[in-house]
Amino acid sequence: MRSILYFVFSAFCGAIILCLLSAAQKIYMGWPMMAQAFFVPAVFGAATGCIFYFYTRLCRRQQRRADMLTARESQLNNVLSAAPIGIGLAADSIFLEVNNYFCEMTGFNRSELVGSSSRIIFPSDNDFERFIESCHAQIQEKGVGVFEVKFRRKDGAIIHVILSAKPLDDADWSKGISFTAVNITKRKEAEASLDRRIVFENLVSNVASGFLNVSGDHLDAGLNSALEAICRFTKADRAYIFLMRKNSSICDNTHEWCAENIEPQIHNSQNIDLNDPETMLWGKLCVREPYHVPDVSALPDSLPDKEIFESQNIRSILIEPMYLNDRLVGFVGFDSVLTSRSWSKEDIDILSLFSNNIALVMERKEREQAIIAAKMGAEAANIAKSKFLANMSHEVRTPLNGIMGMLQLMEMEGLSPQQKVHYSFAMESCRRLTGLLSDVLDISMVESGHLEIVKGNFDLNEVLDSVYSLFKPVAVHKNLELTIRLAENIPPKLMGDSNRLHQILNNIIGNALKFTEQGSVRVEVSSLRSITPGQVRVLFSVSDSGLGIADNKLDTIFNSFSQVNTGKGRSYEGAGLGLAIVKKLLTLMGGSLAVASELNKGTEIYFCLDFDLVDENKAEKKFICENKNSIKKFKVLIAEDEEINLLALRTFLERCDCHVSIAANGLEVLEILSSNVGEFDLIFMDIQMPKMGGLEVTSRIRAGEVSAENSDIPIIAFTAYAMAGDKEEFLSAGMDGYLSKPTQIEDVVKILTKYSIVQ
Repeated sequence: MRSILYFVFSAFCGAIILCLLSAAQKIYMGWPMMAQAFFVPAVFGAATGCIFYFYTRLCRRQQRRADMLTARESQLNNVLSAAPIGIGLAADSIFLEVNNYFCEMTGFNRSELVGSSSRIIFPSDNDFERFIESCHAQIQEKGVGVFEVKFRRKDGAIIHVILSAKPLDDADWSKGISFTAVNITKRKEAEASLDRRIVFENLVSNVASGFLNVSGDHLDAGLNSALEAICRFTKADRAYIFLMRKNSSICDNTHEWCAENIEPQIHNSQNIDLNDPETMLWGKLCVREPYHVPDVSALPDSLPDKEIFESQNIRSILIEPMYLNDRLVGFVGFDSVLTSRSWSKEDIDILSLFSNNIALVMERKEREQAIIAAKMGAEAANIAKSKFLANMSHEVRTPLNGIMGMLQLMEMEGLSPQQKVHYSFAMESCRRLTGLLSDVLDISMVESGHLEIVKGNFDLNEVLDSVYSLFKPVAVHKNLELTIRLAENIPPKLMGDSNRLHQILNNIIGNALKFTEQGSVRVEVSSLRSITPGQVRVLFSVSDSGLGIADNKLDTIFNSFSQVNTGKGRSYEGAGLGLAIVKKLLTLMGGSLAVASELNKGTEIYFCLDFDLVDENKAEKKFICENKNSIKKFKVLIAEDEEINLLALRTFLERCDCHVSIAANGLEVLEILSSNVGEFDLIFMDIQMPKMGGLEVTSRIRAGEVSAENSDIPIIAFTAYAMAGDKEEFLSAGMDGYLSKPTQIEDVVKILTKYSIVQ
């Protein structure tokens, strides 16, 4: 309910703001305050508020999920650092990471070990060199190395350690080696009586070392293998793992291994409630003590434990609790079914270490699953956002095309001076809305990593001339001087993404003109020395004599939706996306940016880009039409189901002396072409149409289904799909050109001029 209220509030605020701005404009211009004049501002304001609401909500949701991933990763690192066994990573004999237990074992603190050579813990350089040689030999032969070595503690004492090492990547040792270290000093002091424990420790260390690098998909198989290895060595008949359900005393048997001829019990051991005050097991687990019963038959008959064990033919049992962060997460059990046995204290200690490692592994599995789920959720949200933006782009551009088309038709019919003023304001509002829509889509594409830089040959003079022509009327209207100077030592022919360069210049120069009330806006383009052969480094400088920017605002002006002047009383309109897009595009293009500004004196923005040089002999030669007004009288077929868009495009074409036919859907296009072979010179094809879409129609035309003569007719995509990659998709599907909505008559004239030249 709250989300709906926020949504409605956003739409309402957007409508109110635009209506207030429209009212202010009418008051300022002295126009009559007619109620119907506020319909369009209210609609566009509500649409803008809705878009802003959904966009911010998606961004916040994605940020929350990213924070959750970071927090869970930190928790996993904390768990590993607290493991009761020395664990660490090393590369090129340099410690990259060690846990707390390893620090305690060696007497050094973490800051003394991390970043230091592993020589620091060896008694001598010779011991270290022998260890390195032995380590490389064993890992090359077996894939993992297990060594008995001597460490020298910080206080000078010598300890004996079982060290297990394994490369993080068997194919590339430079990525580092993981290791576990078990202190075996006490065993050395009584080696004669502890031979069996040595082997047991090696086994547990190898199991623990193997879990460090095992993937989440193989954890279950690894746990079963670990249970089997421990049971075969200790000659236990059955081993199992029980995991507790969160915040309850109920547990389930999740993993089990049984020797030959031993009946499995995993299917009979689900949904077990341990919180029975009459049993001994729950009490032992709660105080972190092992539950050891050497002879089940010796238990009192009144104890419920005895009945349970005898029903499973258990003669002896050892259960080790598993704890993480003072929370009971489960237990590991070992049964003797064929004979009774008593576990030694040393064996119980090692099995306790094994159970702790199993607890770490289970925690890791749980966290990996949570991380994977969160990642999938984030990816799904990103896909949903992209689909939403694509749909919104299409749905907004379609009616916007109708509005601009109708305005242009009105202007073509002839307007009074006052109506021309109204027309110019309405068209400017449409262009601003189109620009805002494109900015939002570009920001989304950059953040999702889908915006690509497309390099091609271009003329820098032409780009600058185009920018000058675009902004010169604005400068004249505000009585500002606009100058663009290009250094003579810059080659005019370059290779790069001219469209993105145009977009960067448009945003920066547009901002400079918007915030400058008197004086000038200067654009200077010069070259810098490039460190890469075959490239030229170009420095662009845009300076103005406008309002300037306070020092405490300089770090925020390139953030999305950030503006220097905010609030209801701000003097300049905009969504705060232009400079954010500039920064992101420069990052994608490998450029850099700097800003210098002083309040009430002006701002200067510098950005630098590298472009490839173009061999003039190999550069593509573009055919230029000397007479752009020489348009042939084409026979044109328009495939469009939206009446307003159809009316605008049809009128545009008829004003250019074209004969126009209409198809309301894809099937009608095929029928008309089949019955009028060779009659049409050009097709304007909408992509989204009833019965059959434009892409399928194009595919059938190119396949010759309507006739071989019509199979190569030029087809222009006339569509509201304007996301990054849409144009390339349509051209690769067999279309010859692309005309995005909203459309202006100049765009139609360019296409007609192009095909008049070709034909």
